[in-house]
Amino acid sequence: MARIILAGVLISAAACLALDVGVGVFGGAAMPTGKMGTAGWTPYEGSNLSWSPKVGAKAIVGLWHGLQAEAAVGYHLGHPPKDWQENDFVEEPASTLVPVTVGANYRFDFGNLGLYAGAGGGYYFEKLKSAISWNYGYQEFIYVSTDVSLNGPGVYFGGGVTYALGPLEVDFSPRYNVVFTPATFDMEGWGWAPSGRRYYIQATGLEKDYDDTYVDVLVGVNYYFM
Repeated sequence: MARIILAGVLISAAACLALDVGVGVFGGAAMPTGKMGTAGWTPYEGSNLSWSPKVGAKAIVGLWHGLQAEAAVGYHLGHPPKDWQENDFVEEPASTLVPVTVGANYRFDFGNLGLYAGAGGGYYFEKLKSAISWNYGYQEFIYVSTDVSLNGPGVYFGGGVTYALGPLEVDFSPRYNVVFTPATFDMEGWGWAPSGRRYYIQATGLEKDYDDTYVDVLVGVNYYFM
């Protein structure tokens, strides 16, 4: 109930101030521009990741003339490595990323057509997964699955082109993202053997070996309530 009341107060305040309030959904591609996703001596080392489909949603509030505030959350469906070589011991690694950002846009409208530039920042949640298997001692088969979390703050810069269709707006927006993850990371995982033994694996302070940069190319639809 408190959330409903708060939402009502915010919408009423926006109406009193004659602000534009909108929500949007978007989809497109996220393309790493460096070695994003390679992690130390794990199977990611040296493997540039390819593009990933990206989806997300955002909220927009017009503040003053062409100035807008924006809050967004996205999800990269998975960055497979480029030129992945099949390996009998290593499964193809996977990388996912969830950026949660806030920012500001300044737009110029020419009839139904709009142009804008924007920048912002937030927190980027990245997870890498890999699995390795091998024979150990007396031909005992061991399977190890590891997770690496590489979370950190980041910023983005970009712009876009919009076209209004009544309260709806088609939005095309490329962006450049930089993520400031730590220089070292921790890794943990589990291993299994047919004998029933289970292994817990943990390593701390590993050095990373990648650049945290990527470019979004997104197309979306925004709906304005006011």
